[in-house]
Amino acid sequence: PYSYLPLEYAHFRDRIQVEVLDRIAAEAERGHFTIGPAIAEFEAAFAQATGYAYAVGVNSGTDALFLSLKAMRIGRSHHVLTVPNTFMATMGAIVAAGAYPAFCDVGPDYLMDTKSMSITLAHSPDAVIPVELTGRSVSGLDQFGPALPIVLDSAQAVGAKRQRKGILGCYSLHPLKNVHVWGDGGVVCTDDYGLYKDLKLLRNHGSPDRDTTLMPGHNSRLDNIQAIVGLFSLSNLEWVTARRRANAAFYDRNLTGIEGITLPVRGESDAEVFHTYVIQAEDRKGLMAAMDRMGIECKIHYPIPLHLQPAYQYLGYEPGAFPVAESQAKRILSLPIHEYLTMDQLEYVVSAIHRYSTGTTNHLH
Repeated sequence: PYSYLPLEYAHFRDRIQVEVLDRIAAEAERGHFTIGPAIAEFEAAFAQATGYAYAVGVNSGTDALFLSLKAMRIGRSHHVLTVPNTFMATMGAIVAAGAYPAFCDVGPDYLMDTKSMSITLAHSPDAVIPVELTGRSVSGLDQFGPALPIVLDSAQAVGAKRQRKGILGCYSLHPLKNVHVWGDGGVVCTDDYGLYKDLKLLRNHGSPDRDTTLMPGHNSRLDNIQAIVGLFSLSNLEWVTARRRANAAFYDRNLTGIEGITLPVRGESDAEVFHTYVIQAEDRKGLMAAMDRMGIECKIHYPIPLHLQPAYQYLGYEPGAFPVAESQAKRILSLPIHEYLTMDQLEYVVSAIHRYSTGTTNHLH
């Protein structure tokens, strides 16, 4: 299976009962449902885990991006530069903020292409949203300079070591993320105290209390129950990351050299947390069908680049505008990578790819 949530519950059943369910019951007795004590506890722990000074829990990873743009006063007449191979939420947040989206192509690692950026910087964007796709941190951000606001879409990259942080870092707590809650949730992180204070207002109707409004805001609070779940998940981050890195290393060793298969480009080992493990296959349709027949669930993240999506035809991009992203979208395939995979399952995945791609048995390392 690609999803692991039932496995997680079974693996941590006793701990979940004490650290999550019993604590939720206790908070219910106190009536703490919205911004209760668990929120501040989770935010402090999340900030420490990501290396930022402050963290603000919000309703979703999408709202993390949207509220970050609002906090920086990015809106109408502003241009925000991002990449076309990301999840639709990145674009949705830009448009919801009232800004105009622009794209640059990606490199072999699926991240913003620094050479492409030198071209797109000529359009003078007002903010940049690099996407840490697959759980890999973005490098080469120094060329933007200190004045241009960088909002890191780190939805898939909690725990990844990075060379440069964004002025704001945005995280998703979707159930399939490496740190997650039991529903939707998100976090915005920053080292800027002023932005931190504004974000706390923006997520709560612009209000510091029930009777005062300091700015137009939104209802985008992370609730107390989800913060309790998030605290439990965050406590397992080091173990989760180590297991995913070990699984990725196994794939690297045993899928190297297969004709028609391209493995992920590797960077610094501590800069990747493997939210996904993405290969490229010349015959993706055939390989995916064969894997499905063998009970191996694979995904495609993401099959249609955003500039070619129906919702964004008004931007005027044609096929071929971003050739690397478009080529990758036709070949990419995400293998199961989660921390509950057994060695037998990993070997089964590798053997299935070898049998389909080469018709030979493989030697596992």
